[in-house]
Amino acid sequence: MSCAADRKFVTDLINDIGNNATKVIPGTFAGQGANGARGNVYFRIKGNDVVVTKPNGTFVTILKDGVNQNPSVKSALEGKVR
Repeated sequence: MSCAADRKFVTDLINDIGNNATKVIPGTFAGQGANGARGNVYFRIKGNDVVVTKPNGTFVTILKDGVNQNPSVKSALEGKVR
């Protein structure tokens, strides 16, 4: 694939997860607060993949298999605040 095709694939994946999430849960994520501290985010989950957004909807990152691999997502799913 070309770089443009790769970018489109990732952008489409982010939009699909963000717009068609089966679960949206609040949590915290490193680097999203003041001075790089943990800050409030939403974890938008579809399958095992997660799109992280700021409370205003701004994209932060995408986490492949974040449901199983990311401690921040796992804590939020368990109702714990990190």
